[in-house]
Amino acid sequence: MKIVKKLLKFFRNSAIVLVIFGVVFSNIPFYMLSGAIEGYIKTGNIVDRAWRLSQDDNVVDKFTSLRNLKEGWKIEEARAATAPVWIANGTFAAGAAAITPALPSGIQTDDILLLFVETGAQAVSITNQGGGTWTEVTNSPQTAGVAGTAGTRLTAFWSRYNGTQGNPSLGDSGDHQFARISAYSGVITTGDPWDVTAGGVEAVADNSGSIPGAITTVDNTLVVTAIATALPDGNSTTVFSGWANANLSSLTEQSDNAKNTNNGGALGVASGEKVTAGNYGATAVTVSTNTYKAMMSIALKPAPPPA
Repeated sequence: MKIVKKLLKFFRNSAIVLVIFGVVFSNIPFYMLSGAIEGYIKTGNIVDRAWRLSQDDNVVDKFTSLRNLKEGWKIEEARAATAPVWIANGTFAAGAAAITPALPSGIQTDDILLLFVETGAQAVSITNQGGGTWTEVTNSPQTAGVAGTAGTRLTAFWSRYNGTQGNPSLGDSGDHQFARISAYSGVITTGDPWDVTAGGVEAVADNSGSIPGAITTVDNTLVVTAIATALPDGNSTTVFSGWANANLSSLTEQSDNAKNTNNGGALGVASGEKVTAGNYGATAVTVSTNTYKAMMSIALKPAPPPA
């Protein structure tokens, strides 16, 4: 029994010695010491930097300047992201003879005016500029069918508001002329106001329109889409519906009118933003009756951000 106790005591003491030996000659003390030294150095660096910062008289100005710089970046980004916007329409004008469509209210110098005209597939022109400068838009006119009950023609003119000009006058095209002026702000203030335009016709009597698109070369354009139809031969403000284009954001109808003057016809306008340059494709629209269609799209170019 005594021998057993002595053996147990021997093994226990041997185990303790081995543990002490392993700790002394292992990396544990080294890592512990290294960690303590590293912590001391980091703390010293923080204290040193804090002291240096406290001695810098311009530290507040530097932080303020950085904050102002970041705010400036945000402002420039906001400015660069601004597309043109629709402001208002003038009163819809219709007649069997010459007409004078009214300018929209609330317009300012350099706003862009788009004058859309529907006729019975007959040519129309501006006979009195009203003190402004009106020019036909590229890809205008678009004519579907021939003069008569089935034909229609879409003509588009533009003007950059000079601050004093008055209402323009349109001559008699033959059967009838329907017209409306739409105003847009935030458009480039020099040269042609558009980046690209497109046009097309559907000489098919159905109720689905597909207004041609184009490929923009700059970001943040406002794409104005317009459609003229030969029918309905009646008075209405609900001819067009279902405007759709997945490439345009906030696509919204701004004008929808039909009149029964002589052979009658209708005129509709909608616009949406093309945020990123590229192909904005066709815009779908539903007409309340089966008819021929003449169509255009105009991508208005945004004004550059202020310097």
